[in-house]
Amino acid sequence: PTALLIIPHERIIPIIPATKVLLRAASPYVASTVREDISFNLVGSEPEFISSTNDVASPNLVTTWLVDDDGVLPVPQVATSQNIGDVTQTFGKRPGFHSSVYATAEQADGKIIVGGSFTNFNGITENRIIRLNSDGSKDTSFNVGTGFGYLIQVNTIVVQTDGKIIVGSAFQSFNNVAENRIIRLNSDGTKDTSFNTGTGFNSTVNTIKLQSDGKILVGGAFQSYNENTTNATRLVRLNSDGTIDSTFVTGTGFNSQVDAIVIQSDGKIIVGGLFTTFNGSTENRIIRLNSNGTKDTTFTTGTGFNSQVTALTLQSDGKIILVGDFTGYNGNSAQRIVRLNAFGFIDSTFSGGSG
Repeated sequence: PTALLIIPHERIIPIIPATKVLLRAASPYVASTVREDISFNLVGSEPEFISSTNDVASPNLVTTWLVDDDGVLPVPQVATSQNIGDVTQTFGKRPGFHSSVYATAEQADGKIIVGGSFTNFNGITENRIIRLNSDGSKDTSFNVGTGFGYLIQVNTIVVQTDGKIIVGSAFQSFNNVAENRIIRLNSDGTKDTSFNTGTGFNSTVNTIKLQSDGKILVGGAFQSYNENTTNATRLVRLNSDGTIDSTFVTGTGFNSQVDAIVIQSDGKIIVGGLFTTFNGSTENRIIRLNSNGTKDTTFTTGTGFNSQVTALTLQSDGKIILVGDFTGYNGNSAQRIVRLNAFGFIDSTFSGGSG
């Protein structure tokens, strides 16, 4: 059965036996084993660590959890990865980032791309992005030159099926060349010049998701892309070459930032964030869109959430788990975590208690 691993900072993910898990901690001390026998108590203002037989150095250092087959939710700091129940993998306990990690993505070959606010790894300059081998050592075949610009962080990373890597954040340069908040890299870390973003985004990119057809959904705080404000207000869909997909019509878009996106198997798109309107209509911090960008009216959220949705994930049965700063959903108590059914109603079989 699916288990949920929940640790402070409003992040949540289903942990499914035999899938891979990434665990981040606010410390260079990270577990070298990740197992299913971890127990947490959801009673109180924050999840409380109860017990585990794995070798987490100090339970109170753990600040986030990750990931199902879908990807990784960004939070600080360094990561370890292996199969659940496997106690043999030797991914280093001290990978050596000097600052926060906000995004990771695993390649098909087991290598791990890591992004964040760090500027060195194991004492060597690595500006906000690096690729690690499966044992935690630096992959020297991935060369990004001077990396990303000063005083920013990498927020989101996705790996395409062809091995190319899309990166989003608030950066305005890469390897000393202007690149506004999104870039696609070749598998060796160089810029992919076939991905044409023009002037890019005018503000931060928070999340990127890949569709099965190769199109790219991007969400954030931006209000334009490549000088285009049409269908590009805080959510946009790009073609595989970086141009705007004009078939994805969101009108005036969202009035505040988009923080999380998931794509259903039927192509519908669930969006969460800080927004309170979509295309001029009230939509409090959650909405489901049809594959063409219009609102899906079969997804009923009522008055929605009373505060920000920071992350969400989709279960195999179509139910949706959301976390954030909220304490209510559609007039019901929902203490920073809730599960909705496929129609947008609270799933009463899932109880987060007082959160």
